[in-house]
Parts: sequence; structure tokens; C-alpha cells
Amino acid sequence: YTSLAPVVASINPTTGITTSGISTTINGENFQDGATVSFGNTKSKQVVFVSKTKLTADVPINEVGEVIIQVTNPDSQVSTQLVAFTYILPEPTISSLVPKSGQTTGGETIMIRGDNFQNGATISFGKIGGIDVSFVSRQEIAVISPKAEEAGLVNIIVKNPDDQSASIEFIYKEPKPQLIWDINQDKTVDIFDLVIVAGQFGKEGESLTGDIDKNDIVDIFDLVQIASHFGTTTESLAAPPIGDNRIAYLRNALTELKVWEKSDPDVIFATKLLRDWMVANGDIPMVAKLLPNYPNPFNPETWIPYQIADASTIKLSIFDVTGSQIRQIEVGYRQAGIYENQSDAIYWDGRNKFGEPVTSGVYFYMLQTDDFSATRKMIVLK
Repeated sequence: YTSLAPVVASINPTTGITTSGISTTINGENFQDGATVSFGNTKSKQVVFVSKTKLTADVPINEVGEVIIQVTNPDSQVSTQLVAFTYILPEPTISSLVPKSGQTTGGETIMIRGDNFQNGATISFGKIGGIDVSFVSRQEIAVISPKAEEAGLVNIIVKNPDDQSASIEFIYKEPKPQLIWDINQDKTVDIFDLVIVAGQFGKEGESLTGDIDKNDIVDIFDLVQIASHFGTTTESLAAPPIGDNRIAYLRNALTELKVWEKSDPDVIFATKLLRDWMVANGDIPMVAKLLPNYPNPFNPETWIPYQIADASTIKLSIFDVTGSQIRQIEVGYRQAGIYENQSDAIYWDGRNKFGEPVTSGVYFYMLQTDDFSATRKMIVLK
């Protein structure tokens, strides 16, 4: 008796990834128990005889491409049909983006991490193609984000040359407002920006970094603009400060300059420029003064105005006619400025250090700063 050669009619599935991990069913005729199955030149490690018309075989690891399935029976007869199994690369997967969002202006490098990326892959942001795709490795690929018409969510799609793809969400955001006063672009308007302006002071020409108002000359108005926004950051950017807020910014800037002025000639110059401008503008006094209290005479409370030419720690002492100190008010640290209004002046409620109302009479108040002191007289009249 001569047995018939095996016949391979079909397989299912017909495709699989190169790393395998699947099995395929082989349909045909004349299969024998103990038959082997080859995928091209590679034998399956496990074949199960189901019947004369069906085998199952584990798909071995192989390279990309098409291979012929060949069944060999124990009697050495071999199938000759050209039934093929196609190996494909694993589909790409994306695990993370760095960063996960970017500005609608585009131009940011996005690192995409995952697995099974192929050299030659394309990347799109929604319907817009990515710029300068760079294949780093099978686990990493880089792309520069394109411009987007509007902020919102889009899918980044990585598509391999074999048309397999993966996607992940990316958020486009409106660009943050630019700080025109942040000359060195460190995201904060600070002393270094003031120094840049001071270093260019008086220069004329186009494209000067210190020319904030773009009138082709670096002058006091450029310095004041930066000082008026001193301490502003990209996160806290708001409308330009006006009124008392603007003066507070200027005072902060002047205080910061004073701290640094011994270290750099440009800082000394910037300090003088800003100080002279603020004095001329009435924002700070030329010299420190202790002003008359109001009302005077008073009962039971009064306000004590003062002005200081430099930032300082302030305290006020109150004495009776015998020279005994009956009250001390620790005002704390104050910027250079004029403190005349009730909201700014020093308040005394007419009580001594024990909280007791003082009697009618003449009292003296002494203001002390880091480098100044002065005394004036006031009257309690009940």
C-alpha cells in the first residue's frame, strides 16, 4: 500500500507578526499523526494532529515576508502546494509623549515613546503632517509640532511604512503672552533686565534690546517701563499696573537695585536713573522726613505721616514730658516713599504699652529708620 502525499488547501490565519505567539490551522488532505509543519525554512515547534484533514501548528519566529507552508508526513511524503503565510512587523504602540501639550504656534520638539516604530514612519497631528520626523530607535521617535489653526485636542498618529499605525492625544494651547519687559527672556522681569537697559542707556538705533517702546533710543522711559513691571512673570502676567500699584512696582525695583548696586557699575547707573526719575515724579522723596501728626491736638487717636528716601525698617517711639517711653510701635520694613495718607501713616490709638488711655498733655514721638531719626511734639487734649 502506497500512502498519498499530504495536500495543503488553506490556512487560518494567513498572517502574523514576526515575533509570533500565535498558532494557525492547516486544512487539507492526507495528513498523518506525527506530521511536521515548516514555515519556509523554519519548523514549527508544536504540531497537533486533529484529523486527516486538519492540523494546528504554532507559528515560529521569522523575518518579515511571505513563506510557503509545507507539511511533511512521517513517511517522508511532502506537500507541494504553494499556500503562503505572511509575516508582518508588530503594530506600533505609543506609551507616552514629552511634552503632552504645546502651543498653537508649533515649532516644539515632541518625543514619542512606545514600541515597534519603524524607520520611515510618518507622523501627523490630526490632518497636519509633523515636521522633521526623526527615527531614534524602535522605542522612540521625535517630531517637530506644526502650527495649528486653533487650540484643542488632536490625535498624533504614527504610521509605519507597512501602514500599521498608533495614536495618542495631544493638546494644542494658545501661546502665553510675551513679556516685552523681560529682555533676557528668563520669564521674570527682574534686576537683570534693568541692568541691560542701563548698559544700553543713551544708545540709538534699531533692534536695541533695551528699547522697550521701540523709538530707536534707550532712555529713561524704557527703564521706567521695566521697573513698572518689576517682578512680573509669564504666569502672573496681567494688565500693566497703574496708579498706586505702579508705584509699588517702582519701589520694589529701586530696593532690588540698591541691594546689588555695589557689584556692578551698570546697577549703580540704573539705580541713579530710576531714583532721580522717581524723585522728579514725586514718587519718592529726596530725603527722609518726619511730618506733623494729624489731628493735633487730638483725642483719642492720631496719624503720624513720614517719608523715607531709602527702603528701611521703621519704628516709632512715644515719650511723655519726663522722657519716659510709654509706647513703641514696630512698623516693620517699608520701601522708599511718602507715607502720608491714613492708610499709610503710622496710627496711634492714644494708649500706652499697657493698653491704658494716656492723660492729657504734651508727648513726643520719635521716628527711627536704618539711617535716620527725628522727633516731633504732639498734644493729647481731653
